[in-house]
Amino acid sequence: SKDFLDNYTSSTLRLIVRFGAGYCNVDLAECTRRRIAVCNCPSYGTEEVADAALAHILNMYRSVAYLAAELTSNGRVIAGPDSIAAAAAEPYSGGARRIRGQVLGIV
Repeated sequence: SKDFLDNYTSSTLRLIVRFGAGYCNVDLAECTRRRIAVCNCPSYGTEEVADAALAHILNMYRSVAYLAAELTSNGRVIAGPDSIAAAAAEPYSGGARRIRGQVLGIV
């Protein structure tokens, strides 16, 4: 923004590099007026974002965060496959559902 750019003189700021795709958070008109070059790294973080998205999908589907919290909450001790299966079967847990045979649609 113009306010951000006002903190720098044209002799000290010559280039703005945006990590990621697009320039949505850079005031291109103001940078052009000040003769500040702007570029981006469009593929930066692509794999990390895809990995994180899949991890979140699995976490939500399999109730991983809930079950991890249940391991130590309210003095409850969950140890061994039987007690883990019982915690996963509780109605408010969402259950640790199997992924096999399921279809995932991403829009």
